[in-house]
Amino acid sequence: MTINDFRRSCGLPLVEGKLARGTNADGSVSSVYCEFCFKDGVLLTKDMLPQQIVDRSTSVYIERFGWKNPKNARKEAELNLKSITG
Repeated sequence: MTINDFRRSCGLPLVEGKLARGTNADGSVSSVYCEFCFKDGVLLTKDMLPQQIVDRSTSVYIERFGWKNPKNARKEAELNLKSITG
């Protein structure tokens, strides 16, 4: 994988029981990507705009992590994405 693959990732924390890890082409579990970014060895975020990744990550914080405040969830998603894209 290239640095661009990592930069297109969402930055969501991989917390067991909350967010599953993605899968590699051979069916093994990815050590880097979550289930929303990587499946069967395919980077699902490669054609997504940063705002689309933030929108999806915001929903994950609310639905999977139980965040009650959408504004805070969006801010966290934006910070996480910024931390991996620079």
